Amino acid sequence: MGILHFVQGALMLSLSSSREWTITSTYLTFDSESQRLAPVMESIGTIELAYLAVAFLFISAIAHALIATVLYDRYVAYLEQRVS
Repeated sequence: MGILHFVQGALMLSLSSSREWTITSTYLTFDSESQRLAPVMESIGTIELAYLAVAFLFISAIAHALIATVLYDRYVAYLEQRVS
């Protein structure tokens, strides 16, 4: 499963297009002209969604590889204790 996640992440990284999403924050300020609270939307940054998905797949691949190799004995011990 770890190899599959790694391959999926590599394919997604190589095939994804560069598309940025804007992260915004909205808050209220007092408008002295109208004497009311008015919402103000402010851009606080951008993020590429493809990189987040790829990061999740790579982290999952690393976790699967660790459990299948170095942490296998601990994993089996936890399963015997009915902890998963």
